[in-house]
Amino acid sequence: MKIAICDDNRDCISQLEKNLKLMNNSELSYDVFAAGEDLICSFEKNPSFYDAVFLDMEMSGVNGITTANEIRKMNKLVVIIFVTNHIEYAIQSFECEPFRYMLKPVNENEFKKVYDALVIKLSQERTSFVFSSEREIIRLYSDEVLYFEKHSHWIYVYTEKEMYKTKKTMTDLLNSIDNLTFASPHKSYVVNLDCIKRVNDKGVYIYGSDNVIPISRSFKKEFMNRFIHYKERKVIL
Repeated sequence: MKIAICDDNRDCISQLEKNLKLMNNSELSYDVFAAGEDLICSFEKNPSFYDAVFLDMEMSGVNGITTANEIRKMNKLVVIIFVTNHIEYAIQSFECEPFRYMLKPVNENEFKKVYDALVIKLSQERTSFVFSSEREIIRLYSDEVLYFEKHSHWIYVYTEKEMYKTKKTMTDLLNSIDNLTFASPHKSYVVNLDCIKRVNDKGVYIYGSDNVIPISRSFKKEFMNRFIHYKERKVIL
């Protein structure tokens, strides 16, 4: 879980940091921003990087509501939690669809209630894939990835708009992605089953890509079974 804290009051930031640490979640990490402008800039560079934002409403400069509205334009799913001295401002923030409000000073019990609700919400949201590429940490939602391709020591990550490369083994890749959504038609490829347009003897055709993914004889049966079962689950759901 990746969280952003944005507040121009150092004491309030420290209180949120303390409460996050009390949650004792080894998979949780957070970054701190002292201005709305800085947080917006971070989202412009990588809109999918954070799962949730704890955001002060009454910051100087770009206030929390404006910051949240800008973030929401870039990421429709990030969970926004407002931390405020004045709950009466809440009505002004409906446009950005906040998840919760917390009154300052935030006590541990109230924080835990909101945190537990956040964990439940995130468990119901889209899965993501985090990797390093050219000295940057990139985070993509699984449904943004069309397919992966293995070349030597590199994994190439293809989306509809961009291609990234990261140094991983195929085993590490398969252990880090949703195995219900992705499957391998070939030893060097992993495909998003939801992005498949059609499959024939020539290969796998993907929405959003002109490339045809090869399908090998040794992988074909298992791949087709996975693809059919995936489509059946989608119909049931």
